[in-house]
Amino acid sequence: MSSEIKTIGSNPPNKSEDQDSFEDMLAESFKSTTGIKINIGDKVDATVAAIDKDNVFVEMGPRIEGFVNRAEFIEDGELTVKEGQAIQVYVAGKSQGMFQCKRYLGSVGSELSGGRDESILIALQDAYENSSPVEGKVKEAAKSGFEVNVMGQKSFCPISQIDKNYCDNPAVHVNKTYTFKIIEFAEEGKNIVLSRKEILLEEDDKKAEKMWQKLEEGKVYDGWVTAVKKYGAFVDIGGIDGLLHVSEISYGRIEDAQNVLKVGQDLKVEIISIDRDRRKVGFSLKSQLEDPWIQGIKELSVGKEVMGKVIRLKPYGAFIEVLPGVDGLLHISQLSGDKRHDHPKEVVKPGDMVKIWIREIDEKKKNISLTMVEPERDIGKDLRELKEEQDRQVEESGGQFADQLDSTREEPVEE
Repeated sequence: MSSEIKTIGSNPPNKSEDQDSFEDMLAESFKSTTGIKINIGDKVDATVAAIDKDNVFVEMGPRIEGFVNRAEFIEDGELTVKEGQAIQVYVAGKSQGMFQCKRYLGSVGSELSGGRDESILIALQDAYENSSPVEGKVKEAAKSGFEVNVMGQKSFCPISQIDKNYCDNPAVHVNKTYTFKIIEFAEEGKNIVLSRKEILLEEDDKKAEKMWQKLEEGKVYDGWVTAVKKYGAFVDIGGIDGLLHVSEISYGRIEDAQNVLKVGQDLKVEIISIDRDRRKVGFSLKSQLEDPWIQGIKELSVGKEVMGKVIRLKPYGAFIEVLPGVDGLLHISQLSGDKRHDHPKEVVKPGDMVKIWIREIDEKKKNISLTMVEPERDIGKDLRELKEEQDRQVEESGGQFADQLDSTREEPVEE
């Protein structure tokens, strides 16, 4: 399949293809049997012809073949090209009668060039104008940034552009080969400024787009905390940041998320809301925990006396934690039985431990009504419960207990 080939730069002087140095290869224009010239550094339209375990083979025109290292097309462990797909590649050299190509400019032999080959400068300018990625090797670190070699050309990457986050250890980047974007190309290539940060952010955007396509409410994802505020934490689940509100951290009341979470902490969060239009996601931790109400309802009953902690006050009453994660409302009318109060703060304050009684329990709405007024004791109820207990004991003893009581009553009283 024929495709248009873009040739950039003037033709270098002819040299023998048997010369092995990359400097000579850069100066050599390879000419195909069809008469089409391809220069080192050219960006070429190509079609994927075949794929094996090491390389992706491409056709760049009639009987013009090349190959690219398969690893350059692996993203997130998956191959991103297939046979017949149209792509663009950069010509880096020639090997065994085929053009050695790269997905990005740079890397192959870049350290050996050292000159100001016109075709390379034009290729780099083309990469700048078209926002095409280039590969470069970090040579050394300075206070303000890094010297980077891109196809033999000395370039500069500001320290703020070497990573997504602040770089506090520049030495870790030295001698590393990265993909960059050229953000400034001036003085005919004497001033080339790079950014790796833009590449990383673009990769995050791609990952995020894939994540958005498969997000599901109710599904649990691995994430890590990127920021913590009083009202909650922002969690990254792989390119997507969502909010874990403070009310979704635990069933127990938490006033400040900063007291329980920290940046960098790993979490398993469940998605409880997705707004695809506004690109917002809501997370929960407590949804993966057992609801304390389920256990609490087994321990609480109407009329039961409990000690509770005052959590917060409202003009109409106080909220009391009667069990961990289980709150009840102490209405202002239930603060005392003989005095009217204008505000609960006249009697209680947050943090107080108070003795209260359970007035009502609404299992369906998960509401508990409380009182500080001790309920009047129902003597009749106590007698009924006592009689029921005696009847139960009699029934369990098979009547023996009743016979013993009767025989005791029939014994004569000795004078």
